[in-house]
Amino acid sequence: NDSGRISGYLEKEAFDLMVREEVSETYWKELAEERRRALNETLVENEKLSSRIELLVEENKQLQEKNDRLNEIVVKAEAIQELLGSMVSDDDEDTSLGVE
Repeated sequence: NDSGRISGYLEKEAFDLMVREEVSETYWKELAEERRRALNETLVENEKLSSRIELLVEENKQLQEKNDRLNEIVVKAEAIQELLGSMVSDDDEDTSLGVE
């Protein structure tokens, strides 16, 4: 695993730097470059996640609107069912009373 090897190398290098009085300019350049790459990777990932969030928010909005429309249909269907149910029971009562 390269990251483990690199991490071990950096730990050793950090220890060596602590016991030395002077730190080479190359070390600071390499450290800055490593951090620049890590920052760039993080920024790219952040942009992707931000775009994904925007898409999910829009999808959520559309699904909520669809859910609202479907709930309205359910309310209307229940009202029709209730109306038909009362009409059928009225017909049953009329039939049982001999009224047609």
